Amino acid sequence: SFTREESPTSYGNTYTKNTNKTNYKTTYNSSKSESMDWVEEEILKQFEFDHLKKSRSTEIHLLEQIKYIILDVYMEKYPTIRVNQKDLPNSKVLERFKELNSSHIEYTLDAFKKMETEVYHIRAYLITILYNSKYNKDSFYQKEAQGI
Repeated sequence: SFTREESPTSYGNTYTKNTNKTNYKTTYNSSKSESMDWVEEEILKQFEFDHLKKSRSTEIHLLEQIKYIILDVYMEKYPTIRVNQKDLPNSKVLERFKELNSSHIEYTLDAFKKMETEVYHIRAYLITILYNSKYNKDSFYQKEAQGI
């Protein structure tokens, strides 16, 4: 039910912990901002961000960063998006993201907290975790439950 519009950001932007929704939107013209507002509302519903902000209140900055990364993916105009060091068609990445829900965001938060290596491209890393979350989430929690 989403329509593709021009990307509000350049490919490769990394959002920092201090991402501010108001500042983010003020750099775009009103028509882009209006479509971005609509897509953002749909993302908030799909991923239940209001619930996540309450249940994961200590991770609000990372949740905001993830929200804006998802928004970038939904609004991307370039033909490819880099996932796991490979350029994939943006339609394939968008299709996968549309299949995700709040449990995949929770998995992304948990996987991000447990990473042991230093990540230099956080945006790319989060896109990869989100993209793979559909298939990795269950085994991640099963492994955790088994204490492995």
